[in-house]
Amino acid sequence: MLFGTVSGSLGVLASVDKDTFDFALKVQNAMNQVVQGVGGLSHEKWRSFHNEHQTRPARGFVDGDAVERFLDLKKDAAAKVAALAEVSAEEITRRVEALQRVTH
Repeated sequence: MLFGTVSGSLGVLASVDKDTFDFALKVQNAMNQVVQGVGGLSHEKWRSFHNEHQTRPARGFVDGDAVERFLDLKKDAAAKVAALAEVSAEEITRRVEALQRVTH
């Protein structure tokens, strides 16, 4: 599903198989531990739902932008993410690049 926001952003919601989802979630969680968000704001807070009554974390979704940022990491940071995700940096790179080809 392709969507647009009132601020002009475009996004894609795509279904993936469980193995791909689990892999991407592990990488996203590892990225959240290694890479600091802009202004010190965590990625989880950035992507959570907020209104005047409640704040709820995003569930059942993986942020492709966060996973894709792995490709921009320096070697030492990529190695830390790979160790936390328990997947080699080469495997992460290969699978993230394959996901890019599907969504771009």
